[in-house]
Amino acid sequence: MTITPQRPIQAEDLYRIQTLTECEISPDGKWIAFCVGRVDPKTEKKYSNLWLVSTVDGQMRPLTAGDHHDSQPRWSPDGWMIAFLSNRADERQPQLYLIDRDGGEARKLTDLKGNFGSFAWSSDGTRLACQFRKTDAEVLEREADERKKKLGVVSQRITRLFYKWDGAGFLPQERCLWPRLLAQRQWKILSYFGIALP
Repeated sequence: MTITPQRPIQAEDLYRIQTLTECEISPDGKWIAFCVGRVDPKTEKKYSNLWLVSTVDGQMRPLTAGDHHDSQPRWSPDGWMIAFLSNRADERQPQLYLIDRDGGEARKLTDLKGNFGSFAWSSDGTRLACQFRKTDAEVLEREADERKKKLGVVSQRITRLFYKWDGAGFLPQERCLWPRLLAQRQWKILSYFGIALP
């Protein structure tokens, strides 16, 4: 029997470490969806993809692949579809996607500008409700114009008492909960949250 000599861990060994996060058990208990994260040694960028593991025989297989960030897998009530967030189309703007548990191409569900929070399926599997912080139109206009982008925020007009949040900064003008009707592919405002709304 050959014994491999041990050596101290090196900095480059950290690139070989993969992280497992966000485990979600399917409704029937036969599958677990989870995220496998890695760091590219050349670019230092972090990527993650979705994987499935069977609770019956322990077989694992990738559900998504590529140099992007897939996260927050959520099983549909019937256990056949998985909704998740991904920045595959735009590195700076994640969107909601839907993929069959057997694999295939993921379908893009949203085309929104802003920050996604948590999201959940309706009990009948026809809708997704998500917390979403919409980017204000003036912010998008500033980001599209190089001159305005370089100048930055010149002034801020405050119209309500509850206007900022620790760790998040100034809150956008619109704050709401968006449900997604999968059949119609349209978003509508379900309810507003926060205080001191006009």
